[in-house]
Amino acid sequence: MKKLIATVEIWKEGGMFTAYCPELDVASCGHTSEEAKKNLREVIEIQLEETAKLGTLNDFFFRTSFISLISRFFLSLICLKSSA
Repeated sequence: MKKLIATVEIWKEGGMFTAYCPELDVASCGHTSEEAKKNLREVIEIQLEETAKLGTLNDFFFRTSFISLISRFFLSLICLKSSA
């Protein structure tokens, strides 16, 4: 099994915690931050397993990496513009 290192952002919304992985554009939730993180890991594992079975894993990585790259690019532009 290969390792995947990704960012996990966790925040509280009402009585639930949301866990989000921006690199893969995948989210989950839970009653605690740890539960949300655990659920996110499961969602990511299922997503990768299913896309691999369908033969679309490379497409999934390309799409999510591209979206992440574009998002970071525009965020950088916004930060540069606001500091000017």
